[in-house]
Amino acid sequence: MNTKASHTGTTRRRGGGRAARTLLGLFAVVALSACASGTASSPSTSAAPAASGISAVCTDVAALKTAVDGLKAVDVAQGKQGVETALAGVATAMTALKGSAGSAAAPAVTGLETSVEALRTAVQGIGQGSIGAAVEPIRSAITDVETAATALQTQVNSASCPG
Repeated sequence: MNTKASHTGTTRRRGGGRAARTLLGLFAVVALSACASGTASSPSTSAAPAASGISAVCTDVAALKTAVDGLKAVDVAQGKQGVETALAGVATAMTALKGSAGSAAAPAVTGLETSVEALRTAVQGIGQGSIGAAVEPIRSAITDVETAATALQTQVNSASCPG
């Protein structure tokens, strides 16, 4: 224990101020975190996502981009299963983003939903003939999904995600 004699002859402990400052700093961090994680009072269907939902929106945008990149990487000529698996990932990411982005992104989400449905239809064509005949419509539909996803990502990023 560090002690120091004061000029009045009493002994006091050193370091007590450091502990108090540490606790005060910790309290400030906890208080700021609580403020930052609070929810807005507006309904979840508002035109713009609540401030606390911004990180969720940005995370969902990144997840959609990753899912679309996975879809683009599928070798369509190898068959239906890879496309279906990648498409399920896109659909899941799209649903999450639709929920977190709110109504402001509704037109772009609708465009992506339409493209995803067109790709599902094209994939169903694989089982009804040679895979060679289905490859081009699937590739075209994947390009449409990518275009619609990029439009959605751009819209949400410009409204909600910094950088």
